[in-house]
Amino acid sequence: HRHQKAVLGASLRRQGKTEQANKYEREASREIVAAADVVCATCVTAGGDLLADHRFSHVLVDEATQSTEAATLIPVVRGCHTLVLIGDQEQLPPTIKSYAAEKAGLG
Repeated sequence: HRHQKAVLGASLRRQGKTEQANKYEREASREIVAAADVVCATCVTAGGDLLADHRFSHVLVDEATQSTEAATLIPVVRGCHTLVLIGDQEQLPPTIKSYAAEKAGLG
């Protein structure tokens, strides 16, 4: 069923019916995500239209030192029960948005 929607969307796109194609492709994408056991996304993308109805019970943030607190909260507030932050400050330095924190040696 998902495959049929994706094929129909591609066919409509070739016919120049972009709006209808977008609708079928969005529906197919949402069904694929809903059926997935694991969804990989950036923190910001987790709050996008495609994942609007999705809840994340487990969130793993890789390179967490590169993510701002605000960006990290996007998937967390969407039903997170388990949060794992992974990052190596020796590999990539933390992202510092505060001049006072950076001046204090936190960056």
